[in-house]
Amino acid sequence: MVSLSSVLSGLSLWRKRRPFDAKHCRPFDAKHYWDDRHASHGTALTGVGHIGLSEAQNYADYEAKISKLTGLLERQIGPVTGQSVLDAGCGIGVFTNAFAKRARE
Repeated sequence: MVSLSSVLSGLSLWRKRRPFDAKHCRPFDAKHYWDDRHASHGTALTGVGHIGLSEAQNYADYEAKISKLTGLLERQIGPVTGQSVLDAGCGIGVFTNAFAKRARE
């Protein structure tokens, strides 16, 4: 569960951003963005998760997402145990590892 203080902290970070200025705007380069984030955070969840949350908060956030996604998949296709899942664009493999673990259970 994400605490109110972490949400407020994230909002204060958002407010500190400078206003949009088209003169100084460059096209978004997703590869450069993610390369930089991975280089600065390594395999930590802060490198792929919410940038304003701590590692522990990102872990809790991912656990909640995995639980919701597992429930959705099980309602749609049945139990994930023994199933194969293709995780395209898996980043550091948080969902891939979670589903692999559940498939073995």
